[in-house]
Amino acid sequence: MNGVTKAFAVALLACALVQAARAQEPGLRIELEALGERPAELSTAERPYAALLSENLAALLSTFANSRTCNRATVRSVAFADVSNVDPITRQLSQGGGRVYNERLFVDVCGAQYMPNYYVLVRPSEPLSVVSGVPGETRASPLLQRDVQPNIERIARVLAQCPQPNQIGLAHTTFDQSPPDGGGAWEETWIVSACRARVAIPVRFQPSERGGIDFGINGDAARVTR
Repeated sequence: MNGVTKAFAVALLACALVQAARAQEPGLRIELEALGERPAELSTAERPYAALLSENLAALLSTFANSRTCNRATVRSVAFADVSNVDPITRQLSQGGGRVYNERLFVDVCGAQYMPNYYVLVRPSEPLSVVSGVPGETRASPLLQRDVQPNIERIARVLAQCPQPNQIGLAHTTFDQSPPDGGGAWEETWIVSACRARVAIPVRFQPSERGGIDFGINGDAARVTR
């Protein structure tokens, strides 16, 4: 792809994102800022990348769609990366010439803010597919997210005294720090919405002597707000 063709593809993708997003929710106008340059296989796919992102955003923001006081959401990308080789899950998904990308967005809808993470699977001769990851700033790989999330939600359910599983969900994650001389370790806070409470639970990640990353959840330091 030459420079002119690439620039045209980027412009076309940005335009398509805005048009597709606005078409999703008639009661809520979703304004997507231009994403910038993305790999060619995303901008030229048979099922546009823009449409996939818009469908996921529409589902995320569906509770605001019929609001009389909220009619506008702004969305921008805050990070984009090729994560095809970060853990066994993404390596398996990218076999046979495929790629896995992570798109992290910042969404502001009438003062409510979200940071959804989407994983985009590109495979030869197959339509693009998008799956949601843990929201927020987490640096955990998809495999770590899968292992940590159920443990976090179990702790939150107990601390918030919330017996209804359908009222428990991960709301946000924050990257807190990489401790000095931590040897590659880092710390995050995972925030769970549980019934009418918010539970913030510290998580520490560190390289394992066996390879990969270990995690530790500090339930004793969890904070509950109502």
